[in-house]
Amino acid sequence: KALFAGVFFPGASGAELAGELAVESSDLRQLASWAWPEGKDGLTAIWTGSRGRLKLQTGVSLTPSRFQLSKAEYELDGERGSAELSITRGGRTAVDMRVDARKLDIDTFIPQGISAFSGAGAQGLERLLSAVLPHQDAADLRLILQAREMLINKVTATEVALDLASGANGLDLRTLAIGSVGGARLEATGLIIDSGRGADGAIGVDVNAADPRELLRLLGLIRGGGDPAWSTALGPMAIKGDFAVKPATPGATMSFDVNGTAGGLTISARGGMNPALDITAEGSIASPTSGRLVQLAGLVPATSDQFPGELSFKAAGTKAGGFMVSAALKAYGARFGYDGSVEAATPGIGLDGKLSLRSTDAAALTGAMGLPAAIPAASVLVLDTAVKTVDGAFILPDLAGRLGTAKITGRLDADVAGKVSGQIETGELALRDVLAPLFLNWTGASPGLETGFAAGLPFGITGEVWLKPSRLAIHPHFVARDAEIGITAEAGQIQLALFGKDET
Repeated sequence: KALFAGVFFPGASGAELAGELAVESSDLRQLASWAWPEGKDGLTAIWTGSRGRLKLQTGVSLTPSRFQLSKAEYELDGERGSAELSITRGGRTAVDMRVDARKLDIDTFIPQGISAFSGAGAQGLERLLSAVLPHQDAADLRLILQAREMLINKVTATEVALDLASGANGLDLRTLAIGSVGGARLEATGLIIDSGRGADGAIGVDVNAADPRELLRLLGLIRGGGDPAWSTALGPMAIKGDFAVKPATPGATMSFDVNGTAGGLTISARGGMNPALDITAEGSIASPTSGRLVQLAGLVPATSDQFPGELSFKAAGTKAGGFMVSAALKAYGARFGYDGSVEAATPGIGLDGKLSLRSTDAAALTGAMGLPAAIPAASVLVLDTAVKTVDGAFILPDLAGRLGTAKITGRLDADVAGKVSGQIETGELALRDVLAPLFLNWTGASPGLETGFAAGLPFGITGEVWLKPSRLAIHPHFVARDAEIGITAEAGQIQLALFGKDET
């Protein structure tokens, strides 16, 4: 429903009107689709929630070159606010919009949320960024937004302010501020201009948070119902980042440089993307102890340590074609590395490369894992294998290495649910060192009379693995040759099958 009271001029060059306009709609989504038919498909793709109930009272002015709403007072799904809007045509389109709201509930209209990045590129924050970056056919945009409360991605942010001007000649981000989101504060400012050869400039971001999880969720970097393990282990965060754009032929290159701390972690990352969409990135997370770093993966070390830890990576490639990656995790005096390709959109992240493990003190590594087995101090552990993902399963076809002087060879397959199958040949094993890690809880304590039995294998592992040791010491007077050990595990059940004979 609409009610207009005012004046109407036929005009020689086109009709004009001016006056007061009142509008009521019980389906704002349908009204917006009708008023903006060229944007209907994109609008309905993301606007999947409430259709929106709108009441609007505003001054209105319409000429052949300009449409203006002045001193607008609105009520959207019961929440009130004020706004101004001016759209000027003739030459380059110019849009000037100001919104002052007590509460903006984006989740009501987009209940699926907005991710930081989307594979299709139709949604996500990167779409919003590309819309305001300078490009030749960009409209001149001035946007001022103030909201005392904003709900997005099931997170509430307070004292939100945005003031930007953009167009073909540049982007002037005068203010982007979030007063508090879960106690976190974000500020960003910057200037990107058209230098005549393309966009040139940078935007600086400053984040301070006692607990950054709600901010990460608001930005779409955390999705789903629960908080991932890496986010719960971050702790107090202070991060500064610079996001730059430089001219290129054709288009522009974009780069980022982020540095800061989170709890006891030191974080550094940098990278960029050229006009051909070639992406490069590298970064590191360093920790004074290995246990602090391992907690980012949701693991709880069984022992405390003083080993420095570091996770580092380098990557180059494209989102469509995949990346070549070199990554390394240093923890508990060991180094775990991967070199090969990664296709993030493929089940199992499309690994195809080489895995390696090097440790000069396997006892420290197995102790942190809680392995209830006696590993001699200063035992050297070396493992290498190819790795490939097929239909979401990880294939390790050629395990080869040694623990001390005992060789290890074989094959392992594992799916994303933790179901494992394989055949491993080893050097000499003692039966106690098979039974203890198989049937006792991985607590890190030496096995004893009070040690508890396990209800399943650690980390939820299931499946079937056969071990073939060169010799199996049952006890000092019974050493079996040609032994085979079968281990089968499922939820709440572990089975062992053992075959062997001594020399006689």
